[in-house]
This record gives sequence, C-alpha cells and structure tokens, in this order.
Amino acid sequence: MESNLCIKRPPLREKHFCRGQDLHIYKNMKIYSYSQRRWLRSAGRRSRKRLLSQGGLPLSGLLWLPACFVVGILAGLLCSPFGLLSSFAASKEAYRRELLPPPVAQEESAAPRTSGPLQSESLLLLPREAPEEENSPAPVKNGLPLVCVYCTHAGEEYKGQTRVNGQPGGVMQAAAALVSALEERGVGVIFDETLHDSPSYDEAYGSSLRSISAIREENPSVELYIDVHRDSPIEGLSTRLETEEGAYARMMFIIGTNEKLEHPLWQQNHSFALELDAALNELLPGVTREPRVYSGRYNQHISPEAILVEVGSTENSVEEAERSAALLAEAICAVKGW
Repeated sequence: MESNLCIKRPPLREKHFCRGQDLHIYKNMKIYSYSQRRWLRSAGRRSRKRLLSQGGLPLSGLLWLPACFVVGILAGLLCSPFGLLSSFAASKEAYRRELLPPPVAQEESAAPRTSGPLQSESLLLLPREAPEEENSPAPVKNGLPLVCVYCTHAGEEYKGQTRVNGQPGGVMQAAAALVSALEERGVGVIFDETLHDSPSYDEAYGSSLRSISAIREENPSVELYIDVHRDSPIEGLSTRLETEEGAYARMMFIIGTNEKLEHPLWQQNHSFALELDAALNELLPGVTREPRVYSGRYNQHISPEAILVEVGSTENSVEEAERSAALLAEAICAVKGW
C-alpha cells in the first residue's frame, strides 16, 4: 500500500542517506516519509532534482553538527567555568557558518585608540611607596610633659665661676643642657628656673618642694623629677673623665630614705637610680661614681622616679657638665623607653 508513502526509483545504490529519523533503506528503492516529502517539496524543483540525482543529503551536512558540538564542549571546559554554555554557542555558530554563505565583508570605521587600557585588557596598579621621611623625634604622649627638671641650689657654680647670691650659677646651665637633650629626643620637659636658694640657702628644699608640688598638681603626666646639683670638691678624688671626644664631669646619684621623714617610695627611687647608673656606665664606662644613700628625703617622696644627681664638682668646667648632662638624657630615654 502506498497511501502514506512516496516511492521513488533512483539509480541502484548500496546505501542512501536522507534527512529525518524514520529512514528505511532497501537495495532497489528508496522510501521517504511524510515529513521528508514536505521538506523536499519546499526545497524547490531544481534542488529536488539535484538531491534525488545524488541519492539524498550529503554526508558532511549530517556529521558536521555533532563534530562541532564535541569540539565546542572540550574548548569550553578548558577555557571558561561556564564551559557548557560557551561550547554550545561556539558549536551553533560554527554550524551556522558551515551552512550559510560567508557574509559580505564590510569596511569598518577605524576608530582611534584612546589613551589608557581597553576594557578587555587588565591593568595592575601597584601602590606607590611613601617617601622615607627624615627620622625626626616625635613628641611623647602627644606632647604632654613627662619630666620636670629643677635646681634646689640654683646658685652653685663650676670651675672659674664665682657664686653670686640671687643669680643662677653654672649648675643651671647644666640643667638647661639636660632639658635641651631630652627635648631633642621628643620628650616633653618642664624646666623650673626658680632660684630656690635665694634669699635663704637653708630653706632651699622647702622652696623647691612647693614648686614641684604645684607642677605635679597642674601636670599629672609628669613621671620623672630631676634635681640637678654640683658637688663640693673631694680630696683625693677626681670628678673629671678624659675621653677622645672631650672631658666629662663624673656624676653621682643621691638617694634619700625614710630614716628622718616619711618616705614610702625611697626603695623605688633607689632602684630607678641604680638603673640609670648602669645605663650611663654602659654608654661611657667610668662616667659615674658609686650611688650613695643618705638619711635625708631630698623631696624624692614626690614620685617613685625622683632623683638627685651631682653633675661634677668645682673641679669641672661648665662645658664638661653640659656634656655629661646630654649623656644623662640619653641614658634616661634608654631606661624609660622614650
């Protein structure tokens, strides 16, 4: 029965290939289904004759699609995390280019390249290194004062000077050198320049106590109190240390106790003085004399870190005392971590 089939008798062939899934092949005739007949009618008479004379569709048209699809999958898996989508698009585009004629080339307007990278390019920007700044000392604790320097016996003089009551002596110059050296290292300092030993030498410690007590009340950030003195001449003992850089005035720390007056902090003062003494001898061996402990309090009860330092004696010049004061500032910063 041929009601649903269209039987053609092409030349004898061993195999014939046709579009569609319902293909039947016989040795002496070729059978086309209903869907294939519709496709043949729409192809036109000239195309139908060419296809029938060749015995069906060319083999390359059927095999190119799966081949392109496989190649697209492999390329997509290697090149992109979205491999399946990109491979499908690549195979579809390849099959379209195979079946359709090549497009007519059109002239593209040459657009000038703008400065800077294109969108498809990547640009790695490295941060610029900040220029190295000069090592300038930074203020400690936002510029708050940490040290108070004063002279209970402000009229004491050095070699070649004459003491004048009511006028500052050479010891004030040594104290000023200590203040300058600390400030150069970024340490805030309060310099009390009151002449406490004038008009009365005997009431000097009472006067200095009132001054440093007021300073402590107004400046609670102050941690260290330094009372700078000049020692009296000592028979048989030299307070001068010769070095290649010049002579230094040898220093000595005086530590008060609670023997006469209440002084619960004297042991802490003692420990701190010993630390400073060790730091000074590490910087310049022999620049200090052995620290001494006396029964007086010397206003050191004002703070756990309050020291009295004898910077040289009448044997030393002002320049030697100033040189030692600068070394003391270095030792203080080393012990305090400033």
